[in-house]
Amino acid sequence: PDMLPEENTKMIYITRAGRDVAFSFYKHLSHQIEGDTVAFEGSFDEFVPEWVSGNLPFGRWTDHLQAWREPEREGVLYLSYEGLKHDLPVGVHAIAEFLELGLTRERVDELVPRFTIESMKADAKTFEPVSVQWKDGFEFVRKGVVGDAAANFSPELDRLFEGMMAEGWPEGVPDWVPGPECK
Repeated sequence: PDMLPEENTKMIYITRAGRDVAFSFYKHLSHQIEGDTVAFEGSFDEFVPEWVSGNLPFGRWTDHLQAWREPEREGVLYLSYEGLKHDLPVGVHAIAEFLELGLTRERVDELVPRFTIESMKADAKTFEPVSVQWKDGFEFVRKGVVGDAAANFSPELDRLFEGMMAEGWPEGVPDWVPGPECK
């Protein structure tokens, strides 16, 4: 965030439960064409130790969260993926208001269906990064299910994840970090 302009800017920062972040990031990196500078070749069991230690592109997830939230920054709307999945209309209204778009409540309600996972999947090429070459058959917009990654975490991977969280926040994980209920 320190590299971004702070005057007269508005940013939207969306957090997501850490296990879901890890699995989504694994799917992202492991489906890039081999030779891409950030592609990951290996299993999820091999990925998680690298992710929690910050040895993968973009560093540790907890460091990223802390950089954006400690302290809270002015001009940033903080949302969670889980909150958006739970009540997308409320999230879209909050975004429209934050950005001062001047949209009526009715107009925002009309737009909400365009922001669902189903709608994104129907128009997947619009959302797929073009700066990366993908392996055949990869779908950039996957499932969008909250807590879906938990089934992929063995007890050992859970231990590593919980260790990262405890190291990132020795005094306890802040309420704004999507937590165990998303496990």
